Amino acid sequence: MDHWFDTLSRNLGHQPLGRRTMLSWSTKLAVAAGLGLLGRNTTPAHAAPVAAAPAVASSSCTVDDSYGVLKAVVSTTSGDPSAPLTLTHTFIAEVGSGTASTSLRITPGTGDRVTPEDVVVRHWSLSHANQRSVASTTLGRRFTGAAARGGYFETDGRTIQGVVDGRATTTIPVGTDARNITFKDGQPLKPLSDGAQAAQAQGTQQAVAALLAAARTQSGTCAPDSKASKVVSTCSSCQLTCRQTWVDCSVSATQASLAAGALAPGAYLTTASATCDRALQTCLSTCKTSGACCPDFCKGNAACCRSAWGCCPPSTHSTHQWSRTWPTCPRCGPPPWTASTSAVTPKTV
Repeated sequence: MDHWFDTLSRNLGHQPLGRRTMLSWSTKLAVAAGLGLLGRNTTPAHAAPVAAAPAVASSSCTVDDSYGVLKAVVSTTSGDPSAPLTLTHTFIAEVGSGTASTSLRITPGTGDRVTPEDVVVRHWSLSHANQRSVASTTLGRRFTGAAARGGYFETDGRTIQGVVDGRATTTIPVGTDARNITFKDGQPLKPLSDGAQAAQAQGTQQAVAALLAAARTQSGTCAPDSKASKVVSTCSSCQLTCRQTWVDCSVSATQASLAAGALAPGAYLTTASATCDRALQTCLSTCKTSGACCPDFCKGNAACCRSAWGCCPPSTHSTHQWSRTWPTCPRCGPPPWTASTSAVTPKTV
């Protein structure tokens, strides 16, 4: 697991919503998640519009589970041989804390290396068990027909606010139509593009919509790593069930949100935070309470099953000293762990 995910998820899960917090994390997200296109004043692309993708030509899924931290990466390529698009979807879930991150990237071609300027769409989101969620979307110049656009939004489960093209929005209740999002400076949202630029980008936008629709129904099935132990595979299977339920909802919400242009992450959260994320958190909680993701070293201890953070010790406040035999990750710090040095805030390395 990358260290930025550990730090980012915990800070976002506990910090109060505020413009300063959002601007700070908006910048960090741009670096951590690779949102290099955001705000870049690039020139329009002059390539011919990409035709709508009729079907999926190929799809693959790789799964890695480090005992409670699942990572599933799906790569799907459209079936248009003249102008293919590739969708790469990365899902990371930490069953112990209920933290889940997803990154969806659409690029031209069949998976060859591309530059940041070539990225068509990039969407990133993070969900917490405490109903806090964040989302960011970058629409590349191939999608807009002009300069890259994008924004970042976050919610505490009740309200949503964000930053779009560097401008802070007002706060709206969850569930509000994203078209009602306004800006604190009182100025309206700028259109993605107009005239010939808009017509040029239309083909790409249709191809993106077709690929997202096809990916929901035609992408390959993810399965636990065949080399993993039985106990890890059992937990992986449960988490992959949660992933599939969430993906069916989330990808649909992402597709619909693109109609809002640069407000896409706000439109996404108004739908996903109350539906997709809630279902995901319920499922991950069930993976723990059912015992599917309760590690052997918990020895049937219910509190341990509920609070074990991946491969780090439980964040309990008891005086119990956890054994040196606990199968730990480097980020947990050295054993043994006592109440004063438990994994309430695990170390990162």
